[in-house]
Amino acid sequence: MFRKMKFSGLRLKAVCAATVIGGGVIAETPQQVISEVRQEIRDGGLSYSVEGYEKSAGMERLNKMALEVASSDKERNNIRKAMKLFDSLLKKSGLQDPNGFGSSVVKEKNYYDADLFLHLKKGNSNSLLWQVLGGKAQPLRSIEYLPSNTLLSFTARTNFKVLWDYIKNDVVNMDIPDVKPGELKKNLESVEAMLEMQGLQIDEVLKTLSTEITVILTHNAGKTMRLPGSPIMPQFGVTIMMKKQSEFLQNFVLNAIKANQMPVKKSNAGEFSISMVNQPLPTKTYAAFAHSKDWLVLSTDSSVITKMAFAKTGQGLVASEKFSRYRGVKPYGNHAFYLSTDVVDIVSDIAKKADKKGGYIVQNISSLIFNGKKPGLFLVSAKKANGYKADIHSTFNMGSGQAGTASVAVTGVLAAMVLPALGKAREKAKMAKSKSNLKQIGTSAAIYFTDQIEDFKYPLDGAKIFAEYTSPSTFIHPANNKRVTIADVLAGRADYIMVYKTGAEYTGASDKVLAMERPGIWPDGTVFAVFEDGHVEEISQQEAEKLMKSMKK
Repeated sequence: MFRKMKFSGLRLKAVCAATVIGGGVIAETPQQVISEVRQEIRDGGLSYSVEGYEKSAGMERLNKMALEVASSDKERNNIRKAMKLFDSLLKKSGLQDPNGFGSSVVKEKNYYDADLFLHLKKGNSNSLLWQVLGGKAQPLRSIEYLPSNTLLSFTARTNFKVLWDYIKNDVVNMDIPDVKPGELKKNLESVEAMLEMQGLQIDEVLKTLSTEITVILTHNAGKTMRLPGSPIMPQFGVTIMMKKQSEFLQNFVLNAIKANQMPVKKSNAGEFSISMVNQPLPTKTYAAFAHSKDWLVLSTDSSVITKMAFAKTGQGLVASEKFSRYRGVKPYGNHAFYLSTDVVDIVSDIAKKADKKGGYIVQNISSLIFNGKKPGLFLVSAKKANGYKADIHSTFNMGSGQAGTASVAVTGVLAAMVLPALGKAREKAKMAKSKSNLKQIGTSAAIYFTDQIEDFKYPLDGAKIFAEYTSPSTFIHPANNKRVTIADVLAGRADYIMVYKTGAEYTGASDKVLAMERPGIWPDGTVFAVFEDGHVEEISQQEAEKLMKSMKK
């Protein structure tokens, strides 16, 4: 918890009070902090600010507030444990170490240049969080390999070995709410044992992963895919690129491919040796693994690896015209993030397919927040001796108090990808209603059959079932709410099809379809059917089409 302190000064909103903490932390004057922050950000332009903070007794107040709402001794005990754990993690992480912050935004010809700088107390820049975030800044070479069809990418240099050691040596000994003593340690040991069964050592795995890793989302324009339960959407690919620390992981993957006798097609592209799995994924792409002298690449789309192989020859994203506004950001640091200006249009199109109204809402909100501009940015953050700096070029203004809003907005646009999931939930509700209709049709047929037994009449009569034993609304399919007549049902023109022929014998069999949905109603090919014994289940589209053909004979 911090308290902002305000001082007068040229274009300065606030400064930081020096704080002396045990462990050799050096006291700094407000003037020193301000001077160092100002050196890291551009002066002038649309906005400029420096803010500083002084440590306060916020943890004690937070602890007291939490205890006041507890309703039992058990809750109070768990809150004390949680607050103690949180305080320990906070101190160890270094999140209490910042003592200054500065930001500036300058408008250039076709982009905004933003600088953000988080100043750390001297002597505390090697706390846990800053160690985990990658240590000393280095060139981020994977940026050079980004393919031209990159939608977004995230690059990180994370020290997983430091994080694992902290959890294994420190966190396991903490009193964690609702976790039995020794349980966390046992779980960690289980992970190590599981890896050993695969011939892997945890230290070697963590060392291999503690390197530069880039995750890339790509988009193949003009191509589509359909995942189970989703509408037709653009064809995406996910690729992970990792800088090699040793041959360990490469040999493990190649041996796994060989041991599992996977159908692989081998080829070469540029510096990469590629092993493509010769079976298509649901995305209509082919997964592939590639390696070179310095890199390992795993992708759901083998064509992406081919593009990456020639990206450094002027065919990649960095050499493209749309990236020109971002070239002033040097890819030297610990983390990088790229967002293409195409994302909003693609997300809106996906949303429209799931929910037309929702798609337009995404577009309108984006247009409102970003003043009609398509949001795009390239960000590189780097650890420095006295803090953490982010250099950002963006298509929208992140200054004048809008930095938080813009960050939330970018996250919101990306989160809009969940709209298809909302559409899927709505579709599942309609499916449930359709199954209920089919169940009602089956029940009506059973009642009709029972009535006919008394007259020793066993053959089915669709017209009577429709007119006398069910409500006409039962035959209105929830996917389109199209009203139907008896003639439509008997002629097979309705969305619910009575599979039997009039006069056929009703046996009440559990393997004989009585009625089903018309194939093609649901985007994922689902077809539900009710059987003569009254149960409803999904049948394959091939089986449904076979039944349709048998009705025409």
